Amino acid sequence: MERDGPRRGDAGTVLGWELGKQEWSPEVVCEELAGRGNPAAFALPFQLLPSPGRVTSPQPCSRHSRSGGASQRSHKAKVSSAEGGWTCCPEGWKNFQQSCYYISDDTMSWAESVQNCTGMGSHLVVINSKAEQVFLSIFLELSSIRPNFYIGLRAEKVGEWHWVDQTPFNVFWRKGEPTNTDAEKCVVIHILSAPAYNWNDVKCGNYYRICEAAAVTV
Repeated sequence: MERDGPRRGDAGTVLGWELGKQEWSPEVVCEELAGRGNPAAFALPFQLLPSPGRVTSPQPCSRHSRSGGASQRSHKAKVSSAEGGWTCCPEGWKNFQQSCYYISDDTMSWAESVQNCTGMGSHLVVINSKAEQVFLSIFLELSSIRPNFYIGLRAEKVGEWHWVDQTPFNVFWRKGEPTNTDAEKCVVIHILSAPAYNWNDVKCGNYYRICEAAAVTV
């Protein structure tokens, strides 16, 4: 990779991209990732999130537009001044561990929600742990008055629940759920229920949604 720009740190690889003996600064790496056919979410304005415990200072971030062209407008982001990992998420998305989450402010059907997330290089959220379930539930409870958010769990046949990526799952159903009827084959987080156990099977109508994409670590 031949490009003038700030560098930091030791050798490394980002999404299989060998950086060589000198690693480019996170701002430049995220900018390059956005323009090299990586998930569409990372062509949105991005933010750099330092690893926990790192000393931070605000730095401007370049960004790419949806079309992949460079934009001169900058965004403030916290950038670590110490060696270590940095996390790149699209601007406005929430970070937890190795994922970025988009919390919608509009409603769509299940099929439209799947398409919307896919169009941003992501998928309806797949909840792999109790920690992730609690994080999302508490965040939604504190920041939203909207009660129901689609997650990426659905039943093609009554009672046969599968994630959109087919991974195994723990279950966090609210009390009395699922009802397992032919009319209710989609699943929402119902934020008015207990944080760890608040899944509800519903008709696949219009609800808010949570999209998830893998965070880029540089």
